[in-house]
Order: sequence, then C-alpha cells, then structure tokens
Amino acid sequence: PEIVDMLYWDSHVAKHEIFAGAEVSNLVNTTEPAGGGGTEPDCVPKYLLKHGIKPQCLIVLTDGHFFGHKTDKWEELGVPVLWCVVGNNSFVPKYGQAVCVE
Repeated sequence: PEIVDMLYWDSHVAKHEIFAGAEVSNLVNTTEPAGGGGTEPDCVPKYLLKHGIKPQCLIVLTDGHFFGHKTDKWEELGVPVLWCVVGNNSFVPKYGQAVCVE
C-alpha cells in the first residue's frame, strides 16, 4: 500500500500513526504502540468517521474479547473488514470476516 493508517485502541483510539511511501516497508520497526486496558472496537469506526478518514479496507488485530461491540458504524464505513483473531476460535464479528491467527 502507498499509505497505512495505524490506530492503537482500547476503549478509545489512543494513537494514530500514518506511514507513507518508503515508511510503509519499515513500519514494524518504527511504530510506537500506545494504549492498553479495556477493549471496545466500536471506537475505531467512530474515530474514522469523525476525522473524515476513508480507508479502502480495515485489518483489525485482536483477541476478540470485547467490553462493547454494538454499533452499526462498521457498516457505515462501507469497506471490507478483516478481523485477525489470536486465541479465540469462537469469535464471530458483527461485520466483516474473521481469521484465526495461530
């Protein structure tokens, strides 16, 4: 991709990093994670909509254990969502597709 928006979230978006051009290939080494505690994924589409960010797709890395997941804002984004889930084979997303990561 030419641009990657990386959001770190828990009950809110704690950090938003943007990687463009050559930075994309090195994002693993330069990203600075933030947040921790509580997991409410609905903060992600709300943040994107509020800030006018229109992604082509979303890749969500998670364990699939949430405190809240009730909004239809995921559908409002109108883009494919891939949930990469670690350690929770029973997770079924309300929107998008899930894949289990071993």
